Amino acid sequence: MPTQQELFLALGLKVTITIRGEPYAVLIRGWNENQYLITDIPKIQGEAVRVAPQTSCIVRYVREGVVVTFNSFVEFMYSHANSFMLLEFPKNFEKVKLRKNERIKSNLPVTLSQTVSGKVFEDKGVVRDLTMEGGLIYHTKPVEVGSKMHINLILPGGAIDNIESSVRNVRHNPKSLQEPYVTGVRF
Repeated sequence: MPTQQELFLALGLKVTITIRGEPYAVLIRGWNENQYLITDIPKIQGEAVRVAPQTSCIVRYVREGVVVTFNSFVEFMYSHANSFMLLEFPKNFEKVKLRKNERIKSNLPVTLSQTVSGKVFEDKGVVRDLTMEGGLIYHTKPVEVGSKMHINLILPGGAIDNIESSVRNVRHNPKSLQEPYVTGVRF
């Protein structure tokens, strides 16, 4: 039997449940390992979808770069003030990784340097996750997608200097004034 950790389950996780060929977005509200999952009742335009007990369904979601899929069936529906649906806890499941290399969470200091119109610009930041091919960096100054930069990374065992990388994506981080930019780079 799979465990909650193997399934990457979390409260409030958005999943797609396909019932009788129709997909519905619902949230995971709880579970009792090896017994049942609790979800919202699927709705169409605010109206609860009626599902008979023992109706089979397919549950699918993406979490931490992994697509999880399993078959289940509806055990019970309760559609009153606090409506919910009980599904059989999966006996087996399928996981497919979306990334070639696993991401490692980190909190490593980094210095970024970029040459624009002959001038060198530097910035300091923090690498929040790292793979063999790149990383996610939180930093203070804006950069452009597609631009090249050099990274000096400070690891626990020593520094790695002058890693050539390209900026793959940039987004604004409204939650942080100290590190307002989040940039994905490829080495």
